[in-house]
Amino acid sequence: MYKKLILGCLFLGLLSGCASSDKQPFVDKKTSCTGLDTAYVVVLDNLAPDEMLDVERGLMSLSCYIHHRSTVTSGRYTEFWYQTTLGTAAMNRRLHRLLDSLGIEAVVQYSGNEFKVQQVTGRR
Repeated sequence: MYKKLILGCLFLGLLSGCASSDKQPFVDKKTSCTGLDTAYVVVLDNLAPDEMLDVERGLMSLSCYIHHRSTVTSGRYTEFWYQTTLGTAAMNRRLHRLLDSLGIEAVVQYSGNEFKVQQVTGRR
């Protein structure tokens, strides 16, 4: 009986992604989402695959999220088409807070409609 309970908990944990990471989930304060729909390209460069998944989950948890789609994926590089009603400044702030909450040191650059997140690597 305990085996089934433990296996069930592990299965549910794996489905939700909780068992793969001990990081606290990012929680975004809900704001009024009355702005116009805006589409951004979010580029994740030089992040490990598990970090990319964590950032993707975090992007989906941001307030005013509408939907997203992966457009390019290659090794440590991914691009998302991300649709939200957040303005540029709010999106930038929330993206920085998301990265901080995940413990990812990265530089965020914005140009046109593209946010480029590039992980900072230390010298050896």
